[in-house]
Amino acid sequence: MHQPLCCERVEVLMGDYLEGEVPRHLLLRIESHLAVCPECWSEVQALRHTITTMGDIPREPAPPHLRSTILAAARRAIRGSPVLHPGFDVCLAPPGELP
Repeated sequence: MHQPLCCERVEVLMGDYLEGEVPRHLLLRIESHLAVCPECWSEVQALRHTITTMGDIPREPAPPHLRSTILAAARRAIRGSPVLHPGFDVCLAPPGELP
């Protein structure tokens, strides 16, 4: 028998739980916790409602200049030092100064 999950652990796993991305052994432990913890159960219900509501909002395309605006702001933020950030497909370095 597994130890029961505490609220803090359930909070950490809540996003994955709502997306159906937790392994079965954790799923059972999370659901056992939710069955006895009204605070966590209420939070899950509120997040489900938020996800549903956000999913109903129509997506608008980003303005064409948004990417260049974000990259320019990032370049200013790093003050010209060449840095390759994870998740970016470009190097945020001034032209000619690639790492």
